[in-house]
Amino acid sequence: MKLTAFISSCLALLLLHSAVHAQAKKNAAPAPAKQVKAAQKPIAKEPQKAMQPAWVPTSMIPNLYSEWPAIKAVNCGPNAKTADEFFNRGDFRNAANEYMKIIDKEPKNGKLSYALGLSYLLGNGDRTRAIPFLEILLGEAANYSHLHYYLGKSYAFALRFDEALSMFKKAQEASNAPVDKKWLGREMEMCENGKKLMQEKVNVLFENLGDKINSEYSEFLPFISSDESFLTFTSDRKTTENRKANGLLATDVYMSGVDLGNWITPKNVGSAINTNQGDEQVVGVSADGQTMIYNFNAGGGEGHGDIFVGPFFQRQILKPFKLGTTINSPFFENAAAISPDGKTMYFSSNRPGGQGGFDLYRSLILPNGEWSEALNLGPDINTPYDDDFPFLSMDGKELYFASKGHNSMGGFDVFRAELNESADWENVKNLGYPVNNAYDNKGICVSGKGRYAYASYQSNPSPEAGKANASEMVLLNGTLGESDLYRVVF
Repeated sequence: MKLTAFISSCLALLLLHSAVHAQAKKNAAPAPAKQVKAAQKPIAKEPQKAMQPAWVPTSMIPNLYSEWPAIKAVNCGPNAKTADEFFNRGDFRNAANEYMKIIDKEPKNGKLSYALGLSYLLGNGDRTRAIPFLEILLGEAANYSHLHYYLGKSYAFALRFDEALSMFKKAQEASNAPVDKKWLGREMEMCENGKKLMQEKVNVLFENLGDKINSEYSEFLPFISSDESFLTFTSDRKTTENRKANGLLATDVYMSGVDLGNWITPKNVGSAINTNQGDEQVVGVSADGQTMIYNFNAGGGEGHGDIFVGPFFQRQILKPFKLGTTINSPFFENAAAISPDGKTMYFSSNRPGGQGGFDLYRSLILPNGEWSEALNLGPDINTPYDDDFPFLSMDGKELYFASKGHNSMGGFDVFRAELNESADWENVKNLGYPVNNAYDNKGICVSGKGRYAYASYQSNPSPEAGKANASEMVLLNGTLGESDLYRVVF
């Protein structure tokens, strides 16, 4: 390493440390009264509910899931006791496995079919597998809350947008369990967006990173150094028995290097980051690869839902430290990105005063080493929905982020914005299909020259997804688990 680069890195880290210690003595300035939503209550970083599907916007959950108790109490009989227990605590992966063991023995058990369909739909794997188990119940839809909505969502994941639209319209008309019409309208908008984006398909190639990197579990949030010499990511693979209160495996951070042009078997980064207290995620890496950004979900404990920063020097992960109160707040901060010069932090937060659920903010490093008060990036970037997972190009001139708003085709899509001469972000553009699909496309990491990107994708649609849009559907080769890491070639 060149001496100048080493000195620059050390100074940047010292500046970050001084900012943390200085701001720890302060309280975050409250948002202006006129910006605070009066109806919004502080959530004090409580753990997210196990039954909360990732594809539902935060602001819509209370309306959409008013009948969760009825859904949780599926009680499919003594033969399904273990499956019911998994389902009721939100472990949908194991619930689906257990229900599948008994579905052939009780093919006419509607509750069992419903529970199996929901287990697939609410889990993190191939959600299109829910389709046949929900379709079979259409003749008795009045007995199953929100059946039309769930089947419509299953069709959307399968890119069968016309059928999804039909189901959503029936959900609007249902009297037994009405779904929030505003949200249903948004679901239909995303279906129309999907139809258009599929007609304007972008030309990319997908390269699965292989079984050295991917497992039968989930790998996501990949980040690389500018020279692609290392890869770090988050996974819930079963390398330890670190389980959360609901029985699900917790996530840890892993890292891989390169040998003869190939990724080597990744290693758990160890106790400096990973704990037995909850989920740990890597959510950003600086352009020079020497600063790592983390988010910890410690089940409501210290540091839960906050942004941490730590050095990565000479292949050593060092203990991270929590950023100050102008960045971290009593609310949730999910992800962050540091500009190449180390002077600007972009991060997401659901603090009051924003455009919607999670918004993107910007904070500048001040001459005294403190971080400035955070500024909302405004309505050109942020939407009434969730905007999250910022990533800056290696030259700092492009901002990539995930959004459930704009012209998303379903859940989070990845968008790109350009930095103008006034240092504002403009020209927000969806990266298009198949870079985005109807699943949550949360994070992307783009290489130095913009030729490659790294992202996580769910498994291919199952045969139950049907053949609608088959000519337009892009299939991913070699998916090993619920979600795999891919290199996307533009």
